[in-house]
Amino acid sequence: MAHYEKFSKQGLGHIFAHVRRAYTIDENGHKRYANFGNKEIDTTRTHLNYNLCLNENGVPANQQKQYERIMQGKTLPEGYSLTVNNRKDLRVVCSWVVTLPENVQAGDDRKFFQSVYDHLKKQYPHCVSAYCHYDEKSRGHMHYLFVPVFHDPKKDIYKVSANELVDRRALTTFHHDLSKAVEQDLGYEVSIMTGEATLRREQGLRGSIDILKYKAQKLAEEYATLKEKFQGSGLKLSAEMAQYIVRTGQKEQFAEYQRNNARQQGEERS
Repeated sequence: MAHYEKFSKQGLGHIFAHVRRAYTIDENGHKRYANFGNKEIDTTRTHLNYNLCLNENGVPANQQKQYERIMQGKTLPEGYSLTVNNRKDLRVVCSWVVTLPENVQAGDDRKFFQSVYDHLKKQYPHCVSAYCHYDEKSRGHMHYLFVPVFHDPKKDIYKVSANELVDRRALTTFHHDLSKAVEQDLGYEVSIMTGEATLRREQGLRGSIDILKYKAQKLAEEYATLKEKFQGSGLKLSAEMAQYIVRTGQKEQFAEYQRNNARQQGEERS
């Protein structure tokens, strides 16, 4: 799965601190890591993280310095300068978060992320950082941060423009193109798809309304199945409880609880 985000200057400090795992020391001498989106960080695994983006000296890049080099036009072809609009809401950094698919073979995670990095570097060469995280509750994932430098062929200038660099077509073809590139490197198929992209492909759905209707229908069907399955078990299943079971993927655990409960009641009666 891959997720795309855009950041203005005001948001850079936060995202930079999160991906490089900036921290402060609390009164008890413990590290308190910068948080982003309420992510829970397992500090015993933070040492497993790494940055695939290298600077001009071949070592992992310092994000702030890399960002400044790009904004100063030092990564452009000789003779060009970078045009930057002074709007406060200008998106100066973009991010692709690519999660390690479940069907990547054991031991191939670093090879997978290196392949993702190589592909994204060709598409978005002005990279700020490419941190791979293994210390969150979610699966391992890469944050590929880049300045959206777009070459305007009509004016022959380079400018910062997220909407022109990552346009609708780029978003539409992103997962397919990345999957093909990684498959070629790994030698087998991997599933880099968003949940909605998979639904669109498998169910023939088009807009966001179709997606929401489909999800609502599936939720209603799962609730009906749960209600029928556990009806008469002696435990009342509320709509709220059923939604929680469906949402958290605990249907099997709940079914096991029901079986054990029924078995216990039978033993007590006998």
